[in-house]
Amino acid sequence: MNIVRSMWTEKTIRLMEKLSIASYIYHGVPYHLYLYNDVAGIPDGVVIHDAREILPQSEIQNFRHPQQFADYFRYAMLLMEGGWHADLDSVCLKPFDITTPYAFVLDNIDEFYISGCFMKVPKGAPIMQHCFDTVSNMSVSNRVNAGYQDVGPKMVQSSVIKFGMEKYLQPKVAFDPVPWNRIKQIVNPTVKWDLTSSYAVHLRGSIWDGGPNAGAGILPSGKGLISTETYPEDCLYEQLKRRYL
Repeated sequence: MNIVRSMWTEKTIRLMEKLSIASYIYHGVPYHLYLYNDVAGIPDGVVIHDAREILPQSEIQNFRHPQQFADYFRYAMLLMEGGWHADLDSVCLKPFDITTPYAFVLDNIDEFYISGCFMKVPKGAPIMQHCFDTVSNMSVSNRVNAGYQDVGPKMVQSSVIKFGMEKYLQPKVAFDPVPWNRIKQIVNPTVKWDLTSSYAVHLRGSIWDGGPNAGAGILPSGKGLISTETYPEDCLYEQLKRRYL
């Protein structure tokens, strides 16, 4: 079974990250987590790595947004180790049994939008070498001034096209069955979701807990989505929590 890898730069994790990790462990997926700090509350069964094995912690300050560093880190990590990367705002619904050497995912944002939230590549993959080298060769000034998605989804998308890897694209329903503009419906008990063809749900953590995209998660009550809030028991979010936490 393919190893799933992820990274966390902070000193604490939220309920959302615990839910994410626990979902992979629940399904028996080998899960490797790279940390720069001692973090309490990591679910049992995780293989912990020192993230400095991949990139020095000092690199974080060379990016405007933490997510941009996370994008850079995953290129380096996958280049060195291979396997799957999965963001810590994802919930695994079943093991990723995709047997092709590569896998990239279409995001439910527009007709053709490739996200880097999930990726599968072999160790030493040329496409990851290209992404890693492109960011490595950027000046600090260019990194700091880069757009929020320039070293992330936009780079993955252009690289998939550059290397002719469109045949490895997974359908939107496989890894993004809850579109970004419907994410707040995940706490609505009257909304039903067909997840029979889905490997995971992408919760889009930037919309929760007052994150940078919190405006997309404003509920009819006027409140935003809060990961620690208890919502109606029949909504998808509470179903996921009951199953995995």
